[in-house]
Amino acid sequence: MTSSKRSLRVFNHLRMRKQELVTFVLVAHKTSITLAKDPSQTKLFSFAKAVILPQLAVE
Repeated sequence: MTSSKRSLRVFNHLRMRKQELVTFVLVAHKTSITLAKDPSQTKLFSFAKAVILPQLAVE
């Protein structure tokens, strides 16, 4: 595999991972708004805010 093909595969993989993280954050945010009284859902959003959002800010 050439260097450019390998680079493209790595780039595409990272792009997909970022999209998965963005989707997770959006779902967690929507869930926390609609189901805020459910403690397990609130914990999910807290996790997204504390762990996922700072990672996205770095990229």
